[in-house]
Amino acid sequence: MATQSEMVLEQAILAMLGACIDLGYDVDKLAKKAQVLVMDNSKYNYVEQPLPSTPHEAIERALSTVKSAPRI
Repeated sequence: MATQSEMVLEQAILAMLGACIDLGYDVDKLAKKAQVLVMDNSKYNYVEQPLPSTPHEAIERALSTVKSAPRI
């Protein structure tokens, strides 16, 4: 059984991907790029503590982290 934190993060990911689909983005291409960023230990590979308690908070934190990441 998934923990509360796992369910919060999964719901946030599903909502973000659903929004991408609704906006017409290529989610397959998006998912591949995200997997590469995780595997390459990119500038976006960062997790705050404590974990977010709601999907909304998870999305807000992720957005803030990505927006503040240095541009290459």
